[in-house]
Amino acid sequence: MSSEAAPSRFRRFFSWLLAIVGGLYTVLVLSLTVHDLRDDYLIRDIARPAANGRLSGVCEGSNCRVTVSAPGPDGQRITRTLSYWFPTARPPRSGVVMMSPDYPGVLSTDFGLRYFWDRVLGWAIICGSGLLVTLWGVMRLRRDARRLADSAAI
Repeated sequence: MSSEAAPSRFRRFFSWLLAIVGGLYTVLVLSLTVHDLRDDYLIRDIARPAANGRLSGVCEGSNCRVTVSAPGPDGQRITRTLSYWFPTARPPRSGVVMMSPDYPGVLSTDFGLRYFWDRVLGWAIICGSGLLVTLWGVMRLRRDARRLADSAAI
C-alpha cells in the first residue's frame, strides 16, 4: 500500500506526451542527419576536390543546408542536398565540393569533412537528449501505472 495519491489525468497525459515527443524528435534527427554522417565517414580520408563541382545553399548560424553537384564517372551530373549542424564551429561562407574515387556517387563539402567529428558530437548530444526525454516519460508512465495499481488495491 502506498501513501502517494493516484496520478492525475494531466500527469498521465504529460508523461505520454514526453515519451512520444522525445521518441519522434530522436527519429527526426536520425532521419535528417545519419545519411550525411555515414557518407562523410566513408569518404573522410580519401575525398578530393571534385572537378567542376558546384555548391549552393545557405548557412544560418550553425545550420547549413547546401546542394552540391559534380559530374560522375559516367558523365552524368550527381546532385545531393546536405544538412549540416555545427554545434561548436561556425561554418565558412564558401566551400569546395568533395568526392571520392572509391565512392563516386557520394558528394560532400570540405567544411563538412573538416568538422566531421564536431558534427558527430552534436548528433550524439541531440539524439541523447531526445532519448533522455523519452526515457523520462516512460519512467513516469511506469511510476504512474504502479500508483494506479496501488490506489486500486486500497
